[in-house]
Amino acid sequence: MMMDNFISQAELDSLLRKNGDLNGADEPNMSSEDLDILSEVGNVTMSAASDALTKYLKQKVTISAPRVAALSFEEAVARFSEPMAVAAVKIRGDMIGDTLLAVEPGVGAVIAGLISGVPVPETKMVLSVDEKKALSEGINFVAGYLYQALSEMTDLEVEPFTAETALWEGDARKQLSKHFTDRPVCCLESNISIGDLVTGELWHIYAGEHAEDIVAGLHKKYNPEAMETDYETADRGVVPGSSVVTAQTSKDHTAAPEPETKPVPKAPPAALLPEVEVQKPMFAPIKDTSKSSHQKNLDLIMDVPLELSVVLGKTKRTIKDILSLGTGSVVELNKLADEPLEIHVNGKLVAHGEVVVIGENFGIRITQILSREQRVEGLK
Repeated sequence: MMMDNFISQAELDSLLRKNGDLNGADEPNMSSEDLDILSEVGNVTMSAASDALTKYLKQKVTISAPRVAALSFEEAVARFSEPMAVAAVKIRGDMIGDTLLAVEPGVGAVIAGLISGVPVPETKMVLSVDEKKALSEGINFVAGYLYQALSEMTDLEVEPFTAETALWEGDARKQLSKHFTDRPVCCLESNISIGDLVTGELWHIYAGEHAEDIVAGLHKKYNPEAMETDYETADRGVVPGSSVVTAQTSKDHTAAPEPETKPVPKAPPAALLPEVEVQKPMFAPIKDTSKSSHQKNLDLIMDVPLELSVVLGKTKRTIKDILSLGTGSVVELNKLADEPLEIHVNGKLVAHGEVVVIGENFGIRITQILSREQRVEGLK
């Protein structure tokens, strides 16, 4: 996003990629090790998507471990030539651009029917405007969980902010070009089943450079020393794993002549110094006081009052909607009836719980809570 007339590095890379000036290979640059890494990431993100859909549809949703493939643009066109319901999800943050969440038309019809409350037969190949809107709402909900899991795993800040649903009917080249500008893509393919209602295929498709960002993010998180070494050797013109130093030359410039060397005058011999007895220094053993000091630091703030609040739910409404509220008006929140409530301390999420009644007052029973150290970290 543009702030104070400056552009972020992620946005600059995205623009360069669209213009073909960065990472311009027509073939995906993915090794077998990279694909294994992406497969592990897919296991985590698809598990998050399965949980989100189960919660949203109130039906048991199962998504299998994904099969990962790096495809050139032409391979992607051939692979996705069959009709499918596709939600184009725009993302921002450390990765900018479009990603696609796609399902077979029958799966999309069942999801749309469950969300809208009007059953849609899985044999239906054309979705109405309302059914597309319902499917988009479901994908937006799932995308939030999916990219949160991706961010937590890779330390990349990735935020989905909109989804538009369409039914592809044999126009894969046009549609893929719209989102990826003829670039290589990475595809995670899984089997999805929704209760006993429908079974089909699900695809998560994103740009090849996004796949490279994910792999690099994991390397940086779990092996930062190797990443720093690679960057340092690259800056010096050294190929990692090699002792060869490269030099850049130009046809228009000749190498500068070596400067004339002059002999350095010799210093006079130093006077002999008396012998000094050298002994190995002796130090007292160092005690590990990190835990005790950390406990003392916590003890210092134990009496500080904090505001604890329980969030029933949130929603957004227009000014017109707010002004039309009156006695008896009902405002729908974004929480399901059986969904755990959020417990905040000074505005920071620390736990989840469920409502209970204590005498004439409401209370909250904690069902999930972070460790004390994690809660203190969250208050910073």
